[in-house]
Amino acid sequence: MSHPGSFHSFEPVQSELESARIWRQNKLKQFRFRMTVLRVQDEPTFVEAYNEMVNEHNLVERLAVLELVDDGLGGAKVQKGNTQAHHKQTRGGNAAPPTKIVARPSVCSGAPERCGPAWWVGSTYDDEKAEKANDEANSAFAAKQYELAFDKYTEAIRKNPKSHAFHANRAAAALKLARYECAVEDASNAIARCQEHTGARVRLARALLGIGRVKASVDCAQELLQMSEAGDLPALTEAQRKSTDAVLRDAERESTRLARDAEAARLRAERGERAPLPPLPLPPDDAASLLLSAREVLAALCKGGAATADGGGGTSLEGARCAEVEALVHCRRYDDARRALPSLREGLDKAYLTAEVMWRSGDLRESARLLARQIAPRCDVETMSSSTSSASSLPSPSDDEAEAEALLDDTLPIELPDTHKCVALMRKVCELRRLVSRGDRQREREQFRDALESYADALAYDSSVAATRLAADLHHKRATCLHVGLLRTDDALAELEKCTALEPSHLGGGMLRASIYQDQGKHQACLLELYRVRNSAPDATDGSGNLSALWEELCAAARRCLNEEAGAKDYHEQVKDASRARGELSLYALLEVDAGVSVKELKKAYRRLAAKWHPDKWVKGTETEKSEAEAKFKAIKDAYEMLLGTK
Repeated sequence: MSHPGSFHSFEPVQSELESARIWRQNKLKQFRFRMTVLRVQDEPTFVEAYNEMVNEHNLVERLAVLELVDDGLGGAKVQKGNTQAHHKQTRGGNAAPPTKIVARPSVCSGAPERCGPAWWVGSTYDDEKAEKANDEANSAFAAKQYELAFDKYTEAIRKNPKSHAFHANRAAAALKLARYECAVEDASNAIARCQEHTGARVRLARALLGIGRVKASVDCAQELLQMSEAGDLPALTEAQRKSTDAVLRDAERESTRLARDAEAARLRAERGERAPLPPLPLPPDDAASLLLSAREVLAALCKGGAATADGGGGTSLEGARCAEVEALVHCRRYDDARRALPSLREGLDKAYLTAEVMWRSGDLRESARLLARQIAPRCDVETMSSSTSSASSLPSPSDDEAEAEALLDDTLPIELPDTHKCVALMRKVCELRRLVSRGDRQREREQFRDALESYADALAYDSSVAATRLAADLHHKRATCLHVGLLRTDDALAELEKCTALEPSHLGGGMLRASIYQDQGKHQACLLELYRVRNSAPDATDGSGNLSALWEELCAAARRCLNEEAGAKDYHEQVKDASRARGELSLYALLEVDAGVSVKELKKAYRRLAAKWHPDKWVKGTETEKSEAEAKFKAIKDAYEMLLGTK
């Protein structure tokens, strides 16, 4: 007699329908196995695709059954509607129809939910080999060779995943190896296969405590005791009861420790003991790496349960949240940083980071007031301004300057050391506010040269100012003084270039640049700039509510001027005239295309010529040919970039 699973145990396929069904089942099995290997078995897209294929397979099976009933193909005796009997006619008689991937409900408090195939799917099942591997694992476990025992239990599960004992045994080995997440999964699998397995419930409670889910561990242990006393579960052995009591005691100690750590973290956050932000801005790549690292640490802590009520929100989690906000500040993502601030604990650390986000965003007034309320709580900040206007109304530049000087006064009742980061930050913010307010006051009085110097002093006051949204605002204000007051248009455009480099979606800078182009008669450039502003910040506003009206007014004026210049000329003639006026016809000729061609044709011509004249293609040529090719390639590249900028 041939051994089950050998080549001789397979029987020939009796019909084409059965052959097709076997082929479909094998393909589904392969797809599911590859999902497991690639670790995408829990991805919703793949799960949905697999379930859809199972639905199609089942539909084809039903149609095949109906066809067999109606036509009697091959003499098969299949009753209508009984598809399970048809599924059992497979090679070896053991194959089952493919099942959908569904989320399995939790069977115990704290047990995780699984969506997708298990890790053992795709293995070759063999009960005898599974029992042998389990016996070897038990011997290794008794000899305290827990690593070997874990591997043998794994082999046993692969050969027979239906045995609850194998899963419970591997959970015990995983606990010995401190692999608590694996122990949680194995204990949950054992309970799912045998609700009365008290040992698996004890191990689940211990594993949950190991991953930091204190509350879930306590609930699981208490549920075990209650169900055992009520008779819903078998009576606990003396060892199991001692283990359960030990879990409850350890959970109580862990809860006490977490509460103590949480209180210590709260006190540190209140005192603001975290290091301040570095004075020099980080390079963009370093800032991005810092943000990525901070989010990975935060995700790992949250996955371990530190962000839930079980973990209590300890010191490490608070530090990870602060690190994420700091990284967002370094990346100049101030809006995202504002959204992350509410997750921080109340205290000086949160106030410091909030003030950093505020002043870097350009809100010097509120940043200084927030810091003053933190470091001098007995001082009424709202009454420091010499203005009688309410705090909610917009103060004049002179009022802002007076309040900043009052906050810088040495008589301010500061309750923190001068070396504290909040005190140092408040002095810096107040000095910046004084310089900016002085420049605004000078600009109102049309003292434009003095205003330029005040804004320049603010930009040069601290190295951390250079790469902030506040710096973009200052460059915009300098451009306004240069354009409106001193009529130095080129210098104003240079300042606006700096503004846009720091903040591409800066509304004031974009609108001012469009106005300058309009005054210069560059109506097409004006329109392009206006559309760039609208696309970069479609929902933004300047606070006065008239941004949309101004945008529409400038657009209408630019279109009107373009139409007046164009007259009734044909579109292609307009393009040629404009190209001739800007000296662009020679650029089109250099790229060997007609004036006014589409961007697609322009790119096609550039790629063709660049491939022809690229210096790498002339490595074996003479020195003259190399020089000519290099010059030709540079001219083609410059022409392409210039023409592409006008499209």
